[in-house]
Amino acid sequence: MSKEEIVNELQSWLTADDFAPNKEKVEGLTTEFNALREKTEQEQKEVFMQEGGEEAAFEYHADHDDSRFKELMDIYHDKRRAADKAKAESMNQN
Repeated sequence: MSKEEIVNELQSWLTADDFAPNKEKVEGLTTEFNALREKTEQEQKEVFMQEGGEEAAFEYHADHDDSRFKELMDIYHDKRRAADKAKAESMNQN
């Protein structure tokens, strides 16, 4: 899967009517996304150094997918906290 495909899958899952937090799913998507991000960073670094740049001066330039993935992960964590809170309140009422 590409970074864009991972972002699209995450967004579809988060906006689904039957969304439920799933630690294994989010960890899998995060691991896959981070591996692709690291590959992109390495490619950027190689180009930078081929153009005469020094490794110590290299800075990764995040793309739209990096930013969107972070936003979606923030949404996931908010939804998970809300679900955990609702579950705790339900248990307290019983």
